[in-house]
Amino acid sequence: MASSLIFVTYLLHTLFLGNFAEATITSAPEQFAGLEFDYVVVGGGTAGIAVAARLSESDQYKVGLLDSGEYLKDDPLIDVPVRFGQTLFNPKYDHAFPGVPQPGLHDKERITNRQVKTTQFSTINFEVWSRASKEEYDMIGEFAQDRSWGWDGLLPYFKKVEDYTPSTITTFQMLLSGNIWDAIKPLLYKALRLPSVHVEDDFVAYHGKGGPIKVTHNIPYCELTSPFIQALNAAGILSLANPDSGQITGVWESLTSVDRDRGTRVSAVTAFLEPNINRTNFVVTKLIWDSDSEPLTAKAVQFVSRGNTYSVTAKKEVIISAGVIQTPQILENSGIGNPAILNAHGVKAIVDLPGVGENLQDHLFLPLTYALRPGHQTMDVLRIDPVLEKQQEELYTSNHTGLLTAVWSTVAFSTLQSIVSNDTLSDILNALDAELATRNSQLNGLSAQQYVLQRKWLSEGRVTQWEALFAPVGGFTWYRPQPNTSYVTILVPQLHPFSRGSVHISGNDPLATPTIDFQYLDFKFDATITIKAAQFIRNIMARLPMAQFVDKMVEPEADVVTDEELEDFLRNSAIVNERLPFKKYAVDTAPYRQAEPSLFFSIMPLTYYPTLGTAPLAPRALGGVVNNQLKVYGTTNVRIADASVIPMHLSTHPQATVYAIAEKAADIILSVSRTREEL
Repeated sequence: MASSLIFVTYLLHTLFLGNFAEATITSAPEQFAGLEFDYVVVGGGTAGIAVAARLSESDQYKVGLLDSGEYLKDDPLIDVPVRFGQTLFNPKYDHAFPGVPQPGLHDKERITNRQVKTTQFSTINFEVWSRASKEEYDMIGEFAQDRSWGWDGLLPYFKKVEDYTPSTITTFQMLLSGNIWDAIKPLLYKALRLPSVHVEDDFVAYHGKGGPIKVTHNIPYCELTSPFIQALNAAGILSLANPDSGQITGVWESLTSVDRDRGTRVSAVTAFLEPNINRTNFVVTKLIWDSDSEPLTAKAVQFVSRGNTYSVTAKKEVIISAGVIQTPQILENSGIGNPAILNAHGVKAIVDLPGVGENLQDHLFLPLTYALRPGHQTMDVLRIDPVLEKQQEELYTSNHTGLLTAVWSTVAFSTLQSIVSNDTLSDILNALDAELATRNSQLNGLSAQQYVLQRKWLSEGRVTQWEALFAPVGGFTWYRPQPNTSYVTILVPQLHPFSRGSVHISGNDPLATPTIDFQYLDFKFDATITIKAAQFIRNIMARLPMAQFVDKMVEPEADVVTDEELEDFLRNSAIVNERLPFKKYAVDTAPYRQAEPSLFFSIMPLTYYPTLGTAPLAPRALGGVVNNQLKVYGTTNVRIADASVIPMHLSTHPQATVYAIAEKAADIILSVSRTREEL
């Protein structure tokens, strides 16, 4: 007799996608449960919605999409580009899962932001649209044992998802020249309908046209952008004209996921969902198997709504896109994972897959905040000047332009060799080798191979190891901005941490929050790289041209000087231990009017949120969870499509990569279906 096993996610609302003409959203679980689908997608996040929409393009298949979110249309905290981050820690939008105390951060806890509403990460990210290097995507192909997962294989999917709009002006190049007026003048010409000359953009060859995601250039938004780029250039970090070509070393202006015509964020909901559904409400879900031994076949999805249990049939496949935290939770609650962990929590282990929930990786950053001298303005002007703020709101309301459409886009990515001497590099690598030697006996196959590759990248100096993100604002970390003062903050993360964490079920209640342990700075090497990069940025901020703008450093304070003092600051301030009260802003009230809480966030744990790796694409023998077809080992028809399959961290902000994975996943699934139908 077949046993009933459950894939769990927090289902509050449910989405049904059939063919586009018939697609709808329902909040009636009985209605949803009464339907029979070819494919059921669990998780309405960045990847889940994209996969479901692509599978639904054919009238041949019915697709059910199950998510824990509510459909929020025309929400200014989501849609208005400059308001990114304001949904963090707000219970209306964010699960804010608590993590376990972190020994590497003096036992502080990490709050893990996970969107409550549809579409999870695509509605809370910072709207940066970028790619990692060719070598890093080729790494995915190596672990997949399939070159189609490398750069050449993924590039068509990066392009497929995009609707790239070339700039009619070379704003980035003008900013590099230092001539702010020349950079802004063409925008004024365009606004006044004066003639301007289209400039051929080097980006075009590497970007797509006609895809669902609007990909655009940022607007000029801060007078300090050009001096910051010039300072990096003077220190040896050169400007890069085309960072999306597979080579990202240098300083550049990232593209953005902002629709410049509408002046709004582009998310999976606006790009994939809204064009293809009739509007109502959502609900969300769980599942069912055909046996209690390998290979398992998922026959239905079981879900909970308002305390009642329902199930819906999946005739072909189930695709899990619940994200880095909840995808492994779903697998473990379904009996797939490490038997020791499952048995300890009263869950019967059916598929022995110890890689589930391991390999958790994140980018921890150190903030460097500077108060500026009077007369220099950043995006803090929206907080400082109520008149200008009102003007910008009116401008946005009338034609969807202005500062409210700006995001952070100036970034630098570089190697360790660019910031330390050969002798210092040798000392750092020797210390890393000593750390690795003490852990060799504890490493599984996956982490052992990862560390060999990471060590090679460090020695060769071709893959970037740190980033500097120029944030023209202050007060979104621990420091609270002062009245009438503008700030800049440089965020400095290490890009390829050696520390590895985990996420596992905390009991046999499938709705309980999982145990999340990031193991931040478990390797001292991770702190060392972050500090060396931060010291490099501090040095360029203390010299011309940046020194002429800076009044003082406020975070960390100026007396934090040595590497040891900076490491202590990093370990003490990187994670919040408690939440500050969240300030609720009315829709018609500008949220940056007051300095408390801060301009963007009520409080912010200092990570970029690009967690990944908890269901890695790698051989099963190494600790992989899915194969090159994204199929979960030990199953016949369950696949994973989200950031959890990325085996090792990348030098990028991840949304473009996750969309590319979703596009490739949809192609894999449809190809398999066509092959079966031809037999």
